[in-house]
Amino acid sequence: MCQQNYIYRGLLKGLKTPPLPEELKKCLYIEFLPEDLKKWVPNDHPSEDEWRHGRVEKKIIEDTKSGFKCLLFRGDFSRVVRLDLLSDKNFPPSFWVPLSTMSKEVPHFPILSHNYPIVEITYRVEAGHAVPAWSWYYNTGQFFEFLEPTQNWVTVARAWSFNGFPRKMDNFVIRLYSRFRTKEGILIRNVRFRDYTETERDFLNSQVMDVLSEEKPVKYPFFEEFFPLGTYVKASTVKRMSSYLGVDVETYLNLLFEDIAQHYHNMVFFEDFYEFLPGDTDMVFDLANKYGIKVVVALEEESKRLSNTYVTDFLREKEQEIKKNGTNSALLGWVIKEGPSDEELDAYLNIKKHIEKLDPRHPVIYLTREANAFPIYASFSSIAGLSHWKSKDPWELGQIVKTHYRLLKGQQLWVIPPAFVFASGFPLWNSAPEVRLMINLAISSGARGWLSYTYHNIPLWVGGECERSMTGPFLCSSDVWQELGARLGRFFALAPLFLQSVPVTNMSDIEVEVRSRKHPRSRCPDSVEIVLHNWFQGKDFWIFYLVNQDTSEVTGVDVKFKRGFTKKYKIYDATQFVRTYNWVEVSSEFHREMFPGQGLILFVATQEVCKKWEEIIIERLVEFYVKQIQIDIELWKYYCKGLLTVYEDKISNCLSMPNALNKLV
Repeated sequence: MCQQNYIYRGLLKGLKTPPLPEELKKCLYIEFLPEDLKKWVPNDHPSEDEWRHGRVEKKIIEDTKSGFKCLLFRGDFSRVVRLDLLSDKNFPPSFWVPLSTMSKEVPHFPILSHNYPIVEITYRVEAGHAVPAWSWYYNTGQFFEFLEPTQNWVTVARAWSFNGFPRKMDNFVIRLYSRFRTKEGILIRNVRFRDYTETERDFLNSQVMDVLSEEKPVKYPFFEEFFPLGTYVKASTVKRMSSYLGVDVETYLNLLFEDIAQHYHNMVFFEDFYEFLPGDTDMVFDLANKYGIKVVVALEEESKRLSNTYVTDFLREKEQEIKKNGTNSALLGWVIKEGPSDEELDAYLNIKKHIEKLDPRHPVIYLTREANAFPIYASFSSIAGLSHWKSKDPWELGQIVKTHYRLLKGQQLWVIPPAFVFASGFPLWNSAPEVRLMINLAISSGARGWLSYTYHNIPLWVGGECERSMTGPFLCSSDVWQELGARLGRFFALAPLFLQSVPVTNMSDIEVEVRSRKHPRSRCPDSVEIVLHNWFQGKDFWIFYLVNQDTSEVTGVDVKFKRGFTKKYKIYDATQFVRTYNWVEVSSEFHREMFPGQGLILFVATQEVCKKWEEIIIERLVEFYVKQIQIDIELWKYYCKGLLTVYEDKISNCLSMPNALNKLV
């Protein structure tokens, strides 16, 4: 441990002095010295690829600066040609070499948070462009954080578990990034896992736990009837691409909102809403109202560090915007900034309370890409959103939702799946079956919001961050965008059912048998159950959700409901109802051939209850179809004025008829 340069990260950052040697002597610990670290391996998560391109070297040396015995871990990035596109420091580095515990030869893992809740690393980087980071994996989750690229010896410590979550750390990884095609190195003296000192424990209890115990999520009744199906949009991309396309911002936004509405999306999250000019923000809300789209606004850039000294400036800059836009019917909520760290907790809470006073109608929403501080912020946030960007590992998403859903207290959980490729070439582009599977896994596991990243992008050749997105630079289409439009249309219609039910794990009164046959050419991992099912329970109904997890082949499934339902309860195919508008009764024993990534939603209820929900779902569909025709009429008025006059009376009659559904489908 480097006493002279000891830095706390995270919740313990408020401690200004390093732990005393006599305190540390009382702590249980596990320490990895240079000889132990040399046994660590250059492996990382198998679903990520950016770590596979560099070459590594590791050896034990004596540091010339301090005389410390240490491990020199060096990465050779000279063959990573993609780095020539990624030297812009506005973007985080993308390629790394890992040093991890992902080997049976490394002892002590998994590490239990009950015994060793603190992790420490003593290191320094070699001269150059090295950017170190540390990361660790727990069951269906990952923590990631960049470390300071200092050339002086430093010890960094942080608490890696909050309130017992996660319970254990499965693997630990030291990452070394570079922005250039060079050789970079890091010297590591030790990695240590230990118990709290008395000072650290007292600080957490008095300064953190006591504060959080007073924070409760605010309930907003609107979200009991609203299922967000949305996408990320960048204001800066809107401005630049409208210029490149030779159209004004209003025309570009018109095309954008029209396209989003026609793909059954009902919400947009503007990452950098502050990039719009005042007049443009009014236009955004006007167009959102026109197309029936709700808007979530980011108030601060993700890279901005929140601090208590910054709170006054933040509120002074944003107060008028919050008051003005808070009265707009298109506004859905506020995001202070994406991915706030645990170090920003005090400032975040201060800002959140002021926003809730200025605008009591709309929630402050917590969205994060890494789950680093999710257990902390989810405990008091009205809505929490979590990403899963491992595109070729869609099977993990369902368990991620279930694991983090338990941390909530009835609030909505949104998922942020990948629909992009960074300039690095990763994550790999999802196929339509993988997107289909992620939708079904997310919603069947309890997610109550879908927020795809990302809708559009600036081209790489003019400094863009992404190589691909759902509609690209020019608002075209893609297989993923088409798949989302088709699948989210189903959930748009069935959303009220899921909003009025909750996931249940114990269905002791109902016995169902599900048997499946894995296709010989299936690419589904052996560790993944080929077909899974989940139950939801409403006031007077149940939902049985069956998902084929094979993304390449058809899977045969036999389902048999053995007992639990009285004769008055019937089983209906809800997914079929969305297409035919008729309840099709399903036998208590049936066989289905499920295509890749398919979800089957069965509705179990009495005939009277089915009739009630039929009216609710059809009314929802009629409202959507009428809105779509109104959008088309607006387009006809602009592009086909002569043709519109011929059919205008017939269209107006159709829209006003009480049996409009029969005319629209």
